[in-house]
Amino acid sequence: MKKKKESTIKELLQTSRGRSILFFGCYFFFFLFVILFFRTGIYKKSYHSYDSFEPGTTEISYDFSYIKSNNYEYTYQMTLDDKVSSYQGMKDSKRELFSYDGNHYYREFNDFYILKNGHYEKTSNPFLLEEFCQGKSIEKLVKKATYFSSTDYRDGKSELLYQITTDTILFELDQLKTDLDPPVNEIILFLDEDRYVIGVKYHLSGYANYINKKSVQIECNYSSFFDVSIESPL
Repeated sequence: MKKKKESTIKELLQTSRGRSILFFGCYFFFFLFVILFFRTGIYKKSYHSYDSFEPGTTEISYDFSYIKSNNYEYTYQMTLDDKVSSYQGMKDSKRELFSYDGNHYYREFNDFYILKNGHYEKTSNPFLLEEFCQGKSIEKLVKKATYFSSTDYRDGKSELLYQITTDTILFELDQLKTDLDPPVNEIILFLDEDRYVIGVKYHLSGYANYINKKSVQIECNYSSFFDVSIESPL
């Protein structure tokens, strides 16, 4: 039987028509193999994508309790056009100690004090767009935003990407009713391996237009949850 097959192949190779039959026959089986390879699931993606899930489903769950605890260390970076403002500090309920622009500040409720000559003097609020870094505000905005995609990393951490209109931002933060045109804004949540929110980043293209800026980016990161204790220096 084997010799008969070999003889048939040799006969086909001796004519141009036979060689064509062998050539197209090989191509047929090659493409058939490729189709079966992909359709039977042999090829698998090496990443997870949750683009089809809707907000609120367990697959894109998150927990704001860490940053809503108001007990943590933080770094905020706010970039308006080309001006970068950085804040680094710690928060314990209604008290905060932080540094900004080379100065040291103390905050108690909504009163701010700057350290001068070894003493704290009352001053104005040095924060820019602080509401975007407050736990309750972040939660409100995310719940009104549209879920877009998710990225999972090998260390267990994740990023969730949302889109939100400027109208929604203004209504949720300032109770303003507006009817503005796109572009929309982006919110990126940073989650730890247990799905707790430990940071947030904003690309506020639409909001920048509203406040007459070319671009606005804000990043807020949090750490050392429940480990901060602040005594009043006043």
